[in-house]
Amino acid sequence: MTYTYAISHVIWIALAMSGVFYIILRYLQAIEKPDHPLEGIAYVFLIGIPLMIIVLVYALTMALLAYGVNKWHDGFIHYRDWKELYIFSLGAVILAGFFELCLSFLAFQVRRFVALSSTLFKVLQLCLDALAAYVALRIVLSQSFLNVSLQEHGEFLLAFLLAIIYFLFETGPSIFKSKKKKQ
Repeated sequence: MTYTYAISHVIWIALAMSGVFYIILRYLQAIEKPDHPLEGIAYVFLIGIPLMIIVLVYALTMALLAYGVNKWHDGFIHYRDWKELYIFSLGAVILAGFFELCLSFLAFQVRRFVALSSTLFKVLQLCLDALAAYVALRIVLSQSFLNVSLQEHGEFLLAFLLAIIYFLFETGPSIFKSKKKKQ
């Protein structure tokens, strides 16, 4: 494992940690008047807490590997670098949210003029989410002091997977509510 490979994973984990909080916020916004206010929150934390634990464990593992690879060099991550790394990851999430907002507006405008089924519209939103995540990551990483290229790690695929998670968490409440209504 090289230093660049370990650091690139740490970047993705920092993004994932920020993304978890972003997902929870989006999920809470997507819940429209649940039967009980605590129901939606409990549902979020049942999924969110295990996910955060997994992410934190993996982040610590990758950090230790990064430290182990470079323990005889001056290149291992210092506290200052962790702080800066998190700022960059948070910047990526904020940018992704902004781009997603713009692209979602565009998607709704397209739907006004083009007859799209709800499934096709959701697929369009998913693709736009992936594009937003990808563009944000490219901008943030291009400004990063680490100057890490993630081309070999399939950055677009990872951005698309993040978008799928957003999509599932956004549509989850409506699916959950429709099932309850049928019962």
